[in-house]
Amino acid sequence: MLKLLSEFLRSPRDFIRDEYRQRIAINSIFSLLLVCVLLSMVRITVRRINAAQDLDISPTPAAPASIQTKWWVGHEPSKTPPSVIPSPQTPIGTKTPALSVKCPAYVSDFKPGIFGYISPFPPYENLVRPGAGKNYAPVGFIEIGGWVKILGEAICADDGYVWLNVQSAAGSSTWTAGGHKLAQWVIPCPNPNQKCSKNKSTGSISATPNPKTNGNSDNDSNNLKQCVSDKLALGLDAQVSPNDLLVVRSEPFTGSILGRIAPLAVINIIDGPKCAGGAVWWKVSGPQTGWAVENNLRACPKEGDCDPWRDE
Repeated sequence: MLKLLSEFLRSPRDFIRDEYRQRIAINSIFSLLLVCVLLSMVRITVRRINAAQDLDISPTPAAPASIQTKWWVGHEPSKTPPSVIPSPQTPIGTKTPALSVKCPAYVSDFKPGIFGYISPFPPYENLVRPGAGKNYAPVGFIEIGGWVKILGEAICADDGYVWLNVQSAAGSSTWTAGGHKLAQWVIPCPNPNQKCSKNKSTGSISATPNPKTNGNSDNDSNNLKQCVSDKLALGLDAQVSPNDLLVVRSEPFTGSILGRIAPLAVINIIDGPKCAGGAVWWKVSGPQTGWAVENNLRACPKEGDCDPWRDE
């Protein structure tokens, strides 16, 4: 192509008169035009493909934010979605643990200003704390059956505990666990507007073994039917006295000794009570599993704190 152009520039007349050179020039021009057209088509196709790809990956435009209605405009305010409605159990302005989605049904009984008492089951007092949560160290306790006055709304914590701000003999404003999950530990008084208390039952038999009985007498059979205890209950955690070894037997009173459990050890009551040899027996599970007298055991508090030991 460049050669033809140089020959044309050198001698235009001779170039125009030469038929062969004319055909070559015309073919070259058409070829050049065809290449230009093809390149244009390719460029247009590439642009369309790129535009389609950009449309596919472009982010979806966010919905425009709703315009907040001015307070003086007489429109009805939109309803707050249920997911953001504040829980009625949270006292306003109080720093509290995270709330559970749903509180136990009995929480509706815990109304501010009413009186209640500590449930006799489990048969151990309620600890009191300076705040709502087990992260606060106990500062005292309320006896079994002791009175309380509820001062504010109940707080349902994520760990299942229901915390109450109460007034009691232990303090003018302290916190105690009103229950744990489905277990209710603070019971409203029959007349919620009047202070009440519930006396601890004294119907248990002596917990001192009687070596003169063999465990098979008619008296022992009657005791087995009437066996009660106001100290322990099935399902509780209990702790061994700090000054004693707990003897564990295969059966109440007459069973062989399986072993001994160390002082201050924590065990779980899995069966009982049974009365034999003048004592109340419970089947315990822990370092040893078997039957033991309740003399040297005490129930853990309702919140499960067994240390330190406190004389009853």
